[in-house]
Amino acid sequence: MDSLLEEFQQVGRDLYAAGLVSSHGGNMSVRQGEGLIITSHGSRLGHLADRDLIDVRPGLEPRVEPSMDLGLHQAIYAAANEAEAVVHAHPRHAIALSLMGNEIR
Repeated sequence: MDSLLEEFQQVGRDLYAAGLVSSHGGNMSVRQGEGLIITSHGSRLGHLADRDLIDVRPGLEPRVEPSMDLGLHQAIYAAANEAEAVVHAHPRHAIALSLMGNEIR
């Protein structure tokens, strides 16, 4: 899982550096066989550690709480067989537009 952790860490740092996630906002996952690996609830994408990656598979009890958006990630993988990874970011500009009631097209 070391190379997977390194990939999560690099993407997390890139998202944070680009301002696409805040300190504790956003989450990521990758499809893994029958399940997925997802960041934990409250993890900081810019500073991920091994403990922040949660293995979610049928019959396996997660060691810590996965992201609260686990259901969203599972729904995406179920609807899109070709999806191998999901990144849920919180770009500041998109949030500002949504608060103003503007539609993003």
